[in-house]
Amino acid sequence: LERRQGDDHGQETKQKMVDYVQEHASDLLGASPIVIPVSGRDALSWKQLHKPGFVGSENESSSNSNNNLWTRSNFGRLETFLSSTLTASSKIKTKLSNPLGVAEGILLDCKHEIERRQEDLDIDVATLKLLRSDSDAWEKDMRYILERHQLKINEEWTTRAQVVQRVLDELTLIDQLKIGIGMGRGTFDRAWENANVTLSVGKESSSFTDKLISITSECSEDIISGAKKQGEDQIEYIGKRVGVISTGLKGNNSKMIGKIDTPKFKRLEDELQASIIPVVEKTTKHLPTDLKCTDNVYTSLCRASMLSSILMSSGMCSTALMLGGFLDISQGVLFCSATLTAAGATSLPIGSRYIARSFEKEWMSTASKLENGLAALFRDAMQMINGHLSDAIAPYTRYVKAEESSLISLHRKMESGIADATRLRGQINKACDE
Repeated sequence: LERRQGDDHGQETKQKMVDYVQEHASDLLGASPIVIPVSGRDALSWKQLHKPGFVGSENESSSNSNNNLWTRSNFGRLETFLSSTLTASSKIKTKLSNPLGVAEGILLDCKHEIERRQEDLDIDVATLKLLRSDSDAWEKDMRYILERHQLKINEEWTTRAQVVQRVLDELTLIDQLKIGIGMGRGTFDRAWENANVTLSVGKESSSFTDKLISITSECSEDIISGAKKQGEDQIEYIGKRVGVISTGLKGNNSKMIGKIDTPKFKRLEDELQASIIPVVEKTTKHLPTDLKCTDNVYTSLCRASMLSSILMSSGMCSTALMLGGFLDISQGVLFCSATLTAAGATSLPIGSRYIARSFEKEWMSTASKLENGLAALFRDAMQMINGHLSDAIAPYTRYVKAEESSLISLHRKMESGIADATRLRGQINKACDE
């Protein structure tokens, strides 16, 4: 049609086709091919008009009016190339090199695909490293929350353990001596009540236990809340890539690698809250009530004050008897009197300090038991949280590891294939050139 309509008889279109075939065949074969465009219809028409066995060429001329069919078909050039230009070794080399060139072209495409997938994998590996780094930073934040609430609990214990010291600081030496003779109970009770009010400690051990449970529950809520936020952040950071990964293939060029969901911590939150109360109650159930603490401390102070009063009274009586002439004045008696008086005067402050320290030591030993119990409880909770966070992105992690192993294997096979193709081409060239 173009021959009839165009002045160049379709020569421009034919040249475009030749250029197209030559360009893409070069990519496929890995070498620049010889392209000879032919027209089978023109060649067949010409051969039907002439005697059998005729072999035309580009240089052949004929007076026949249909001779231009043969020239236009370009079969003369093809037959000349096949019969005269190609030698036996060239034909063999061409037959062997063509499929080898196709194989080399396929290997080159595989190399480009592997490189593309490796670039995508590098992004995924970097993403996982950032997630691990972010997870480590989150764990540090959670440890800070635990330490902060542990300090609050320690403050409560220390405050409670220092009640006796505050009572003694409010009582004068005269007030403590009155306790020894049974005249200071009202003063002691007022000092105890003031110490409790000043230190913000409840009057019953159950109130103290409730405060510890409240602080621990608040810590649990902060950790679970942080875990939920961390789970949402890591899923949002990864984005849609974890659900669908491009394969680089035509048509359906994506594949699912697994379902990625935000981890749920509702069950863990309920279990942690339910575990806190028994741990705290088990530790504090043996603590004495405020009334019992008051009686024990008052009794101890009575004993210390009574001992101090007896010692000072003995020393002062001896001195009074000597001054009244009932005892002979001697250095031994004077030394004994002075010693008893001094011992009585110093025994009360020393005894009071010992009572305060004993009370504080007893309470703080119980505090260490609670600290160890809560530390084990929250340590297990953190392990479970980390497990949930890891499980949430497990499909993505598995995909990255599997893709990494797959690319290593494919790269080795590709390098082996390229080496084999290079070796075969060298052997073909050597055999055909000899």
